[in-house]
Order: sequence, then C-alpha cells, then structure tokens
Amino acid sequence: MTNKLMQSVWKLVSTTREDFDMLYGATLSQYQSVIRDEEHLNKALQRTLHVLKIRRGFMLPKGRDAETCYQQHSVWTFALFTSSLMLDAYKFLNIPSDKNGDAIQRVLPKHVKKWISEYPNVLETFRFDPENIRSSHNVLAEIIYQAQKRKSKSKQVVGTLSDAFITWLNDELIQKHISVNDDTGYLHHVENGVLVVMPRAYNEYMSRNAEAAKSYLQANQSFEHFIELIGKDNSFIKDQSGLLHNYYRGDWSNRDVIRGVLVKAGALSRAADKPLNKKLQPDIKL
Repeated sequence: MTNKLMQSVWKLVSTTREDFDMLYGATLSQYQSVIRDEEHLNKALQRTLHVLKIRRGFMLPKGRDAETCYQQHSVWTFALFTSSLMLDAYKFLNIPSDKNGDAIQRVLPKHVKKWISEYPNVLETFRFDPENIRSSHNVLAEIIYQAQKRKSKSKQVVGTLSDAFITWLNDELIQKHISVNDDTGYLHHVENGVLVVMPRAYNEYMSRNAEAAKSYLQANQSFEHFIELIGKDNSFIKDQSGLLHNYYRGDWSNRDVIRGVLVKAGALSRAADKPLNKKLQPDIKL
C-alpha cells in the first residue's frame, strides 16, 4: 500500500522520477526506519495526499511575486509533504510537540537537509506545534489544517478528478510527452490561461489512466460527465456559455475552430511559461 500511495504522491508533485526518489523516496525511507509502524505511515501518507491536492491553491512563499513562487515551487511542495508526513514525528522521538520541527530536521537525510537549508525561510516553517495547528501562524500548518477540515466525500471525489487530470497534464509536460502551442497538440498558451483541447485531451487521459478514471467517474465515463465534474474546480475558467471555449486560427472566412477548457495559468505553469500562441483567437461569434 505504501508504494501505491507514493506513486500517487509522485503524480501530484510535478517532478522527475529521479528527483522524486532522491528527495521524497529517501525521506520516506528515513522516516520509516524511525517509526517502524507501517499502519501509521500509510495514514500519514493518506493525509499528505489530501494536503498536496489543495497545495496548488496557494502561492508560496506568501506575499512574493509570481516568478519567485515558480522558482521555489519544488522546495515548498517538498516542505509541505515533509511537514504533513512527519506531523507526529515528536511522538516517536519522545520530545515535546512544539519541538516537532527539530524532530523533522533530525529525520531528514543529509543530502535533503543540505538542499533545503539553502532556503532558510522554508526550513523555518517546519517549526510549528502540531498540537496547536489551528492557532499556528504558519503557512504549512494553515494548509494542513485546511486539508483536515475538508471532510465532504463528494468534494473530495470532484477535487480528486480535477487534480488527477491537471497533475497528469503537468507530468506529461515534465516528461516532454506533449508540447505547447503545437498545431497538432492539445495544449496552447492563450491570453486567459492554458487551452486544453477537447475531447482529445480527455481521450488521451482516459486511455492512459483507465482504471484510475473509473474510480472518479464510476459508471458514467462519458465526456459530458467528465466535463461536469472538472468544471466544479476553480482551476478551470467558466463564462456565461459554460466550461468549453471556442478558439479559431486562420482567416475568419476559412477559420479552423478549436474547442477546449481553459485552465488558470498557475495550475499549468510550465505551459503558461511558453509564449502566447498568437495564432489562436477567441471565437466569440460562435
């Protein structure tokens, strides 16, 4: 079960497999050797998965410009993973709960600690009291607390499908399986966000993630149901006509119409970093 949970974590953190094993895998192994409690570890990973699913709604570090947040995205995501995973580390090391940040630093592998120590502001955020997480003035504690409050099963299912789809797109970008602004591709950077061409992207996702998709869509795996569910997530841009947007390229009289969903730039930052596709224009007359 632990391996399956870590596979799900990998899909959420937008990093290469090599970096994931070096940072996340090594940290998990080190923590596992300390607590020696598989059941507790799996519960911690399940909590951490939910925490990571809402992470993209936060620009970290708070109050900094978009460029800084993008540059530090990996280290803050890792810090959130570690803080949530080791939320109870103090119990196993027999130290007070307000020293849990010290417990985390004691557990981190040396090469991971060296990497994260290059960001003193990140390292400092490990220092919060898990027993008083609600009152902690700490951004990691805030995100973990918000994740713990979200108990609605229906919201979790909708969020999970949306997160899984966007995570898959990000992973495809990282692995360079798809390109941006390619006439034959299905991701385009446009003025209002990232256009994901439909139903092509839906077909690709369903063909490569058939079993996972079934758990979200249940018996109704239609394109319409897929759009209905992801449309409830605020990462997708809706207007008066709904979730699907029309764009065209070429002369108006001989236009090539493209239809898709618009994802906010922050959710697909690797695509939004590419130049705008000036060949595409909103087809407002349709």
